[in-house]
Amino acid sequence: MYAPAPPDVRVEAAVAITVTRNGTGDLEDGIVTVLERNEHVHEVQEVQLHGLTPRLNDMLVQATVVVTMSAQAVDDRDPEATLADGFGVSTVDVGHVEPPGVVDGASTAEYG
Repeated sequence: MYAPAPPDVRVEAAVAITVTRNGTGDLEDGIVTVLERNEHVHEVQEVQLHGLTPRLNDMLVQATVVVTMSAQAVDDRDPEATLADGFGVSTVDVGHVEPPGVVDGASTAEYG
């Protein structure tokens, strides 16, 4: 029998991400591209840029991001390690994790 996938968790984290200079779009698009390459990141919901260090072939970007991730991945490991597994992600500091069924601190459970 088919078992539904566990719901996602929402994770807010400060990150340092390497973004290529030759990419299409802006820095936010570059951050989204890098994070969404991680198989456990389902969606990047918010990106706030805080710093930029230009380098020869790329740029190191400091940002705060809000992503939805697989609840199973967060249960198996801490969210910092899961996000840091992505190529180009050099620093992760998780500030807040919202469990499934919670949006902005309020439960979304339906009562009948």
